[in-house]
Amino acid sequence: MAINILIVGAGKGGTSLIELFSADEKVNIVGIVDADSEAPGMKLAKKLKIPTAKDWKRFIKAKVLDEIIDVTGNPKVYEVLLKEKPKLTDLMSGRTAKTLWVLLENQKEVEKKIKITTEEWGKTFDSITDLIFMQDEDFTITKVNRALAEALKLRPEEIVGKKCYEVLHKRNVPWENCPFEQTRKDKKSHTEEVDDPAIGIPLLVTTSPIFNPNGKFIGSVHIAKSITEIKKTEDSLREKIDELEKFKKVTVERELKMRELKERIEELEKAGAK
Repeated sequence: MAINILIVGAGKGGTSLIELFSADEKVNIVGIVDADSEAPGMKLAKKLKIPTAKDWKRFIKAKVLDEIIDVTGNPKVYEVLLKEKPKLTDLMSGRTAKTLWVLLENQKEVEKKIKITTEEWGKTFDSITDLIFMQDEDFTITKVNRALAEALKLRPEEIVGKKCYEVLHKRNVPWENCPFEQTRKDKKSHTEEVDDPAIGIPLLVTTSPIFNPNGKFIGSVHIAKSITEIKKTEDSLREKIDELEKFKKVTVERELKMRELKERIEELEKAGAK
């Protein structure tokens, strides 16, 4: 339920509070009061379609107020408000309001930085070509990058919330030699080669543990790198080695036959000489 507030004073302080509270769903600005209808806060209030008036008593009759914030800077105004405000309505002085404004502005700035950082992290996460997802301690996928979603030909929302072995291996139980099983046991990083026909490509999979601020294990980051080219290279090298082995065998056999033939010729020459 939103808090109903009335701002008395539409100067610089009042304008700042309007800007701050108008974007907060938990706060309902009942009205803005100022003797000067041309004050910046009054103009902003009209633009935002917030009721305005020169007499604050108008809003007392119209709605129940939770809080009146006096930012006029006039001690007499504060005294009148303190004396005539409804009993259940709190009154905040300009000094307190300024402190609140500073605190809220700092919080707003922190939230802005967090949002920017989160967005940048998300872009970086999605720009990585390796297949990456995060999972909780019970194999449930909590976040995936674009590369994984595209490789599986699914939307991220079709993957998140499901067990990794269901999505990747089409199984009801974890994959044999699953590196995450090892990570769950010793809370360390593990790497395994996974070549599952259900996935279609050979992968080098690494799972790294994730801990909360209290040091409790809560899941892992799962990074899968395609080793298709490496496998092709290995197969090519293996074929060449086989060819070399065959060539070597043929060469050796031919050398032995040539030696036998040479020895036979020498024997015949000796026999003829006698």
